[in-house]
Amino acid sequence: MYGLKTEDFQVLWVARYDYPPGWKMKYPHNHNYYQMIYVTEGEGEHLIGDATYVMRPARLYFIKPFLSHQITKVTESDLITYDLKFRVNDPRISAALDQLPMVTFLPDTKILDLFKTLREEWLEKKTYYKELASVYLIQIILNVLRLLEADKEIPYLELHELVSIADSNKPCNLIIDFIQKHYQEDLTLKKISESLGYNPSYICQVTKKMMNLSIMRFLNIYRIHKSKDLIRYSDYSLKQIATMVGFKTVHHFTRLFNEVEGTSPAKWREEWREKEKQGIRKDVFLNERFKNKTL
Repeated sequence: MYGLKTEDFQVLWVARYDYPPGWKMKYPHNHNYYQMIYVTEGEGEHLIGDATYVMRPARLYFIKPFLSHQITKVTESDLITYDLKFRVNDPRISAALDQLPMVTFLPDTKILDLFKTLREEWLEKKTYYKELASVYLIQIILNVLRLLEADKEIPYLELHELVSIADSNKPCNLIIDFIQKHYQEDLTLKKISESLGYNPSYICQVTKKMMNLSIMRFLNIYRIHKSKDLIRYSDYSLKQIATMVGFKTVHHFTRLFNEVEGTSPAKWREEWREKEKQGIRKDVFLNERFKNKTL
């Protein structure tokens, strides 16, 4: 049976930072360990690799070893973050961490509470604080992985929280901006290239290099992402939603939705509405023989 060992999880640094408006890191930097930055208040911009992301509350920014990053802007109010630096020597967990997106929306207060508890352990330095810190680190990692596994939509935050792909890659910025503004239209590679004034093959090269996606794949993923808001919060039929986000037929929409989400849009809507109902009150039984009595 597979088990985790606390000695395979090492906390290197944990801190709370209050960055004032106008502050920024002088230079991009990288390191040989993992880093998580969780934002609680304020806004800013964070360059991770070649992409710049908005920094907002309830977002977790994940930096892998040797990946260059830099907080490039803090806007009108203080940017308050919890910063965790750590190493993981467990192969299975390391492999899972390597699949994490660079920015994730995590409104679950459990994650923030764990960051605060871990920081308190390090501040107080009571007996076994290092061992307990490893336990809290494991809890943070496993809870993040569980939340991502439970809600497949979370990683696609990267598509709409992306600010830019570094100044040296302005063509990719233009492509992303164009898709976000025109995704509802009947777009082809030819139309996109003509509108932006780039050669079609060049556009394919840029998106493949910067996002590891073809331009049409990026377009379709973005359309699916936008469709989920309509599925969740409207009573439009799936046929209407397909048209509204740019698909010519509901069959094409359904096929791609299933490919991206692993289920049909009809099933996804059904499951979402069921989760909404269950969210009102749901009992959890750790002992199957236990019977909860209504007071």
